[in-house]
Amino acid sequence: MLRFLAKMALEAVALRFSPNPASLAGLISEAYYDRIRRWAHHGDKEGAWPFHQRRVFPEEALMRHPVSGDWVQADYGFLTKRLETYFAFCLNGYEFVIKVGGPSVRGYEEWLADHRQISPLVERVGVTLERRGEGAETKVYLVGCPSTAAGAAFDRGLMGQGREPTAG
Repeated sequence: MLRFLAKMALEAVALRFSPNPASLAGLISEAYYDRIRRWAHHGDKEGAWPFHQRRVFPEEALMRHPVSGDWVQADYGFLTKRLETYFAFCLNGYEFVIKVGGPSVRGYEEWLADHRQISPLVERVGVTLERRGEGAETKVYLVGCPSTAAGAAFDRGLMGQGREPTAG
């Protein structure tokens, strides 16, 4: 799983840098990424590369498909970049997070503690979890459309001040 996460993280960073050839060349040659490249390709005998995993919604949670509008099984991901570069994605309700620049998730764990353990892939981007029905008929839905504008507004502190971000 660790090598898979490292490969996905490198691909996400490459995708983000791809419009700028100089940045993409830096990803390929910069020493900052040497350790995660080595880990992704061969593993690393220097020790484990930690990652963070937690359940943020049930596997059977549903969300609106962005094109058809149908309720479909929820899964999506994005790259988060702060002073450290983290890659996060959800698979069947499990959130996986790995730091691209080095073997640590301390900064991400501090972010969780500072933000009431919300998910950067759910609440931070303007999505809420809703339970509908009762007993065995209860279903969980991810309601709302994840947006980078909502995530950016959250990061600027607008969500915590009672102001809602605009869709984007």
